[in-house]
Amino acid sequence: MAVVSIERKDWKFYSFASKYCNQHNPDKFPIYDGYVDEMLWHFRSADYFAKFKRNELKNYPRFVEVVHTFRKFYELEEYSLRWIDRYLWFNGREIFG
Repeated sequence: MAVVSIERKDWKFYSFASKYCNQHNPDKFPIYDGYVDEMLWHFRSADYFAKFKRNELKNYPRFVEVVHTFRKFYELEEYSLRWIDRYLWFNGREIFG
């Protein structure tokens, strides 16, 4: 996780770090965001596409695994991870924003 200490306080830049990595390789690094988190949890609760606990999304390798499981469960393999990111983010913003 991207943790930075500033004036003896630890700041977690998890979302920023995922966005930074995504800019360099969008097909390998999906973006973690609060809206994406909400949408994955929503779909997990509605359709049980994967078994995970909410806090597991804060672990990036597990988050990536959940995104790939989402993609496979809903038969979206023809779509890029960037497209999946945008779908989850835009709909999450619309529903939960």
